[in-house]
Amino acid sequence: MWRLDGVKRWLSFGQVAHCFLVFAKHGDRSVGILVRRDDPGVTVVPSRPTSGFRSAMPTDLHLDGCRVPADRTAGAARPAR
Repeated sequence: MWRLDGVKRWLSFGQVAHCFLVFAKHGDRSVGILVRRDDPGVTVVPSRPTSGFRSAMPTDLHLDGCRVPADRTAGAARPAR
């Protein structure tokens, strides 16, 4: 089980997405984790519209103690650069 906290800003098409691929650090490694919109602790907030970017429906993804099953990782954890 993964527990995620933090904010990812400026996700394109986040207002209509059902899932998000979030990259997180775990010790000295990076791991990709699939987060669903309906997971507990996930809040999707539309970003302030900006000129030329409005049609991309930018979003901020807030993760507050979001718990994600361990089987939702994308590949093996690799050392962070």
